[in-house]
Amino acid sequence: MSCRLRAAAKTDPKSAAFLQTLERLRRQSADTAVEDLVWMLLGELDMLALCSAMPDGEQRRANLLALTELAQRFEQSGYRGLHRFVLWLRRQAENSEEPARGAQSASAVQIVSIHHSKGLEYPVVFLCNTARKFNTNDTRETVLVHPELGLGPKYTDLRRRIEYPTFARRAIQQRLRREMLSEEMRLLYVAMTRPKERLYITAAMTDPASRIEKLRLSIAGKLGIVQLAAAAAPVDWLLLSILSGGDISYRICEPDESETAEEHASVRAEPDAGTLRRLEENLAFVYPHRAAESLPSKLTATELKGRREADADAQALALDKPSFTFRRPDFARADKPLTGAERGTATHLVLQYMDFSATDSLDAIRAEIERLRCLRVISDREAEAVDAAAIDRLFRSALGQRMLRAEQREREFKFSLLVDAAALGGAAGEEQLLQGVVDCCIIEDGALTVIDYKTDGVRTPQQLAARSAYYAGQLRAYAMALTRIFDLPVKECVLYYLSVGQAVRVPV
Repeated sequence: MSCRLRAAAKTDPKSAAFLQTLERLRRQSADTAVEDLVWMLLGELDMLALCSAMPDGEQRRANLLALTELAQRFEQSGYRGLHRFVLWLRRQAENSEEPARGAQSASAVQIVSIHHSKGLEYPVVFLCNTARKFNTNDTRETVLVHPELGLGPKYTDLRRRIEYPTFARRAIQQRLRREMLSEEMRLLYVAMTRPKERLYITAAMTDPASRIEKLRLSIAGKLGIVQLAAAAAPVDWLLLSILSGGDISYRICEPDESETAEEHASVRAEPDAGTLRRLEENLAFVYPHRAAESLPSKLTATELKGRREADADAQALALDKPSFTFRRPDFARADKPLTGAERGTATHLVLQYMDFSATDSLDAIRAEIERLRCLRVISDREAEAVDAAAIDRLFRSALGQRMLRAEQREREFKFSLLVDAAALGGAAGEEQLLQGVVDCCIIEDGALTVIDYKTDGVRTPQQLAARSAYYAGQLRAYAMALTRIFDLPVKECVLYYLSVGQAVRVPV
């Protein structure tokens, strides 16, 4: 702004005079009160007269006078200096604290909350929505908290499986409700003391006559705290005051049936042909990417287990999906044997970190397990749970010998890549992020072999076939990902079951 004024001051004498005035005020700001500076600026530039001549001049003049009131309040608070006054105004703006203005335009209607109207007065006030119910959510929490009374929980009877409030909860609940009602009554008092001339209070009810009769029956003699505490909305207090002899008048306004019928008739008017055509087009619209709505953006290879095209016999042999139930916490877990999943995790850790060159005997494999235990790769319980004999069978098998002689070997190979969703059974034209960890991958003669270790407890050939069909989708996802990453074809995918020492080849 100052650059524009300096440029204008070269050709416009009024701009030059304005700049001179601002410069003189800047030099005087160090020794002059902020209120005096504001009045000096208004007087030197005739801003009150200029703003009064503008459109809505009354409002503009009131804003300038409000600025002088703010400067006076700033000086009375003990602060000094123009720079600090500007910072004070900016801090109020950042905190959304709009300064109270002076006289408002007579033709303007202000809509303010009760909190923001505190300290202000208006000629006529409409207090609306007094039939709203009090917010009692704080008294319905599972555990109530009060700064003086403490905690108020519910009591759960485990033997009878029931829950009921304690005496402490009821006491805190009653205290919280009374404090809430006290605050609501204070707000109602603030709202009713804002008008200078007239106050109109409105409340929308479905059956006002029955509500008034119900409140009338609750009054027995003098109005007391019991009736006030039982109120459900601010309008109940107002009606109780009227029914007990208060100097307030009320009127029940019913909707005009003739106007309502005319409004309904206008709504029932027949739309034109163009509107009907657009409506039919909108209702017949079908989202073109409906198949992508339920498509996850990320998918792991493990989630592809069970996606297979097996015959009816294989489907019947497939194991049932596990059911998840809540269990009690077991604090004696450290003294119990590992679960099947935990034993499988320990075995995979050993196969990931062990030295493959030290696998020529069962004793050597046990020594490797002990070495990994000493290095804290696996815990003592995990070291005891690993089946060293099963690992020995792996390396004595034809698959294990191929792993040892492979040109290149990758263990626990992690990958993340975008793939066509159609390749994973999703919508064509969409992409999904595929993630996974391959137990082992070897390269032989320019081709890949994907190996996945399984610790499933299979006993019969039928179970072996069913489990292999169950894991086929996971192996195919591994093959697709490794083909793109290494730019090599996948020769075969192998599932090796450590529990029975048998390798099963999965068609790619």
